[in-house]
Amino acid sequence: MSDKRVLYLTSSLLTAYRVRRGAVELDARFPENDDGLAAFDAYVKGLGDALVLFLADVVEEDFQQETIPFVRGADRRALLERRVAQRYRDTSLSLVQSLGTTRGQRREERLLLSAFTNTQAFLPWLGALREAGVTVVGVYSVGQLAPRLARATGRKQGQGLVITLDAAGLRQSYVEDLKLRFSRLSPLSAADVASPERTAAAFARETARLQQYLVSSRSMASEGEKLDALMVTPPGLQAAAQRDIADNGLLAARVMDLQEAMAAIGLRQRPPDAGAEVLYVYLVATSTPREQYAREALRGRYRVHQVRNAILAAGGALFAAGLAVAGYDAVAVFRVHGAMEQDQQLLAQANEQYSRITARFPAMSTTTESLRVTMTQYAELTRQSVSAEPLLAEVSQALQLSPRIELDSIRWERSDTLPPASGAAGKAPPAAGAAQQAGPYESATITGRVLAARASEYRNITNLVNEFIENLKRRPGIEVVGSRLPFDVGSQTSLSGDIGTDRSDVPTFTVTVLRRVGP
Repeated sequence: MSDKRVLYLTSSLLTAYRVRRGAVELDARFPENDDGLAAFDAYVKGLGDALVLFLADVVEEDFQQETIPFVRGADRRALLERRVAQRYRDTSLSLVQSLGTTRGQRREERLLLSAFTNTQAFLPWLGALREAGVTVVGVYSVGQLAPRLARATGRKQGQGLVITLDAAGLRQSYVEDLKLRFSRLSPLSAADVASPERTAAAFARETARLQQYLVSSRSMASEGEKLDALMVTPPGLQAAAQRDIADNGLLAARVMDLQEAMAAIGLRQRPPDAGAEVLYVYLVATSTPREQYAREALRGRYRVHQVRNAILAAGGALFAAGLAVAGYDAVAVFRVHGAMEQDQQLLAQANEQYSRITARFPAMSTTTESLRVTMTQYAELTRQSVSAEPLLAEVSQALQLSPRIELDSIRWERSDTLPPASGAAGKAPPAAGAAQQAGPYESATITGRVLAARASEYRNITNLVNEFIENLKRRPGIEVVGSRLPFDVGSQTSLSGDIGTDRSDVPTFTVTVLRRVGP
């Protein structure tokens, strides 16, 4: 919890308290005179980065209830400013609190307008805070904290009074559904605090007066309505106050000792001479209301404080997220290292077992490395081997288009260079397109004859062989690089034979085809 100072203002005295976890400690007292203001000026200059909360417990406080149409945004802000200006001449220390909405013919919002009517009593103290550049959280009223005190002591809903004896006097706050509706300070005379009996009588008397006021202002439904009340009395006064209140049949009072109320809000230590105001001092520091009376000009440093805390919180969240990610990564690294160590152990065991097994092998005429290289090369040769099946399938397709052609043999070869071509006399050049392509290649030398033809039908035989060769050329990827026809029909040779003589043997022909292997 940050170092917090609560400045508790009464009509004649300003008391500075230091609030720590479970404790309220007296820091200083400043009377309302020149010496007190000078001492206060020196005090606030030494506060440093402490958060200051200004808590007022004065008579000059007014409460008004209003009803406005249900609006939001800029329209609501303008309407509230106009209503406050209509009610109060000086709005520098004013506050608007929402009491909820009602539904009738139209939806309306109920408001509680409150203000400190004597702002001159605040100016010297607030001016010193502003000049010193102190971090002022806000200006608060004791009545604002009455709902928090009621909730801490067990009240959950309904209407009732919260009555405490503070340093400024008897504070009476009317609370409805844990929202403040009205608060009143009744200063007690010296005779009223002279003895416990008279103090207890003052409790009962002032409570009865407030009850009559609530009935007359129609805050209560009827005059005979019974009102719950929470009374926090000084130590030793609980029994007397309970007895005096019991005579008032319109009050259902629950009287608590100050020590009991302190325990209810978590306060363990207080100054010896402090009254019930320590309850409000501790609550304003530990359960600070969101609404407050001061304008933003006084709270500039507190806004900077909020922004800085937001940045620190965001940085802390990012740092925590980074730590979480780093922790997760560290655990993952440890796991990987553990897995690597296990794998290394398994590898060492496998190597040891391999060594034991290989030690029992018979001696070889070569080394293990040579065997490994041999097997690698064999696998490479196996991967690069080419089957004759694709080329033979192309030849088969061409053969189906020439049914009178019969093959005697096919000699298939594979080569990384262009094989030599064979022409009619063994000198025909290879095809130009095939010669320009890079290897490897596969070639097939086809030997065959023409069926159902006589040797004397040289033209018919030649035409059938040429047709077969053309069918081969039409196959995709096939190049005919050489051929030898059954008859030499060149211009430099002469065709001879016995015309009309029936010969049973038909001359054979040879065709060489080429196909490039690979993409």
